[in-house]
Amino acid sequence: MLNRIRKIKKKDDMSKEDRDMLEKCYQRYLNKEYHPEALHLFARNAQVDIHNEEMIKKICTNIRTFYEVDRNNKEINQNEPKRTKRINKPLQLAKNAKVMITKNICVNDGLANGVTGHIVEFVENNNGNISRVIIRCDSPKVGRLHRV
Repeated sequence: MLNRIRKIKKKDDMSKEDRDMLEKCYQRYLNKEYHPEALHLFARNAQVDIHNEEMIKKICTNIRTFYEVDRNNKEINQNEPKRTKRINKPLQLAKNAKVMITKNICVNDGLANGVTGHIVEFVENNNGNISRVIIRCDSPKVGRLHRV
């Protein structure tokens, strides 16, 4: 269905079946009548951020917050006046949180944009800082070359 919708030209109309299905899904979303791990699609990143923050607080405990770091592994301060680069919002993660890869990491190993999984573990270094986040992908074929 999403492929059909994606290919619709501006002058064309969506099929009645597709429109009805989308309306039904939208009503279920408004009424919060969906599986908590159902994949949600949003038009804007800000909507995604709001939904993800709500879900991680609802489903997970021991939420960890990660901040962007520079080349020297120093935390980047969003309020620094001379910043020219756009700084990403802090990232909140927790064990059992559902995650999606948003960049191609190793396509040959299946670690590509859109792959989903769950956080299994946080690995700490000698300083007690998180050095790795271990993810179990939903498909057992993904990540075979990068398994720990």
